[in-house]
Amino acid sequence: MSTAKTNPWLDTVLSKTEPSTPSEPKNSPERNGLSDQLRPKSSTPKIYTEKKPAQDSLDEAFQAAIKAIVPERLEATRRAKARMEVIQGTTQDNLKVAEFTQVTSTNPAPTTPKLPKQKEKPLLQAAIEHLTFDRLHTVLYKALNESPKARSVFERELLAPLSPDLEDNEETIAAKKKSGRKRPRFEVCRWCKDEFDVTDNPGDACNHHTGELEPDERAWRDYNVAEDGPIDTDENREIHAEGFTWDCCQADGDDDGCETTAHEIDENYNPKKPKRYWEF
Repeated sequence: MSTAKTNPWLDTVLSKTEPSTPSEPKNSPERNGLSDQLRPKSSTPKIYTEKKPAQDSLDEAFQAAIKAIVPERLEATRRAKARMEVIQGTTQDNLKVAEFTQVTSTNPAPTTPKLPKQKEKPLLQAAIEHLTFDRLHTVLYKALNESPKARSVFERELLAPLSPDLEDNEETIAAKKKSGRKRPRFEVCRWCKDEFDVTDNPGDACNHHTGELEPDERAWRDYNVAEDGPIDTDENREIHAEGFTWDCCQADGDDDGCETTAHEIDENYNPKKPKRYWEF
């Protein structure tokens, strides 16, 4: 069997690039001789180190990465825990504040009440209140002539059927009811000067004096007639009613009435004339 040809240079290169221990060369005198010639001479033989497998290198790299990452993760975890403690503490404080607010809201501090704002009167109402009697009558008459509905409203509010008088007999009373005639519903009392409804006038409706006011000489003892004028005047009755007495009961001028009766109509009443002091 013939021996295959060998390449000394290739064998040398292969021997240097072997990952593990090189295999034993064939026992060939020629190969051994060429190898010895090509191999550098050295007093110390070359030691080949065994290379670690690729998997071992990956494991070491992974462990190194873990060693680098773990401290960072621990620090991040510590910071997150501290932040959660702060948030929980703030939440508890907020709950305490909310609880305190709820408790104090059940007993709120006294506040100054606001005065209700006065409503302004409608313009038409204000204009009517500033009218004179003559102007008011003129406007009312004009409205009655132009509006049948307004006339019916005024008739319903201001007129009443004829009521029987005390001296009327049965025939007169029946005739008044049958006639359907009407009369003014509101009149002014001759005694108390108050307005009253003729359809609602009981026997104890009016408390009044039937006499006249007379000056009380004891009250005017220091009064100088020459300088201040006469005593028995309407002005003095209004301002100094206590200086007068009622001749019907000798009561002071500002005392209540001495008689109680039904209202009596004042036939001489003039709405344009202002009331006197004791007539209010």
